[in-house]
Amino acid sequence: RATRARVTSIVWDEHGHHLFLFVDTLTRWLFGVQSNDLYDQLPQPITERARRISAGRCEGTYVLYWMRTALRAHDNPALDAALRAGDELGVPVFVYQGLSEKYPHASDRHHTFILEGARDVQRQLSSKGIGTAFHLEREGHRRPHLVTLGERAALVITEDLPVPPLMAWTRRLSERTATPVWVVDTACILPMM
Repeated sequence: RATRARVTSIVWDEHGHHLFLFVDTLTRWLFGVQSNDLYDQLPQPITERARRISAGRCEGTYVLYWMRTALRAHDNPALDAALRAGDELGVPVFVYQGLSEKYPHASDRHHTFILEGARDVQRQLSSKGIGTAFHLEREGHRRPHLVTLGERAALVITEDLPVPPLMAWTRRLSERTATPVWVVDTACILPMM
């Protein structure tokens, strides 16, 4: 937990802190954490917006937040859920954004908006110490980077916006990786559920 790590860094010197993190990571690696158990530990403001698409053991080295529609580092329940899950698991959060022209109604105007927003979000996340990656899919650059990142993650979190093609993309990712996938409503003042 974040609180435990914070107290540990105050009580122990730097070597003791690293030993604690190593032991905690080793325990997670040997025994794993079930995503349903992790979900049950989340506070109500997050769980009332979240849904589990798939479940399993949280065994990776980071929580992957697949940012698609909530292009902001503040007032973002999906990012809040990712940060809380990362704290509970003792792993960092990594944010991935991708852009492709292969979807209905893709346009230069929309893509300009996304690219400008991605640059701003990257700056905001970087100031909070959160790593990011942006993949611009194009001819010669069409590899399954999201799946690769998802396979290495302890948990994947993305926005819950029940519209095509987002629902199909989320379902396809959950079918292509054993990593648990959650969705979080980021678009409504009141939760959709």
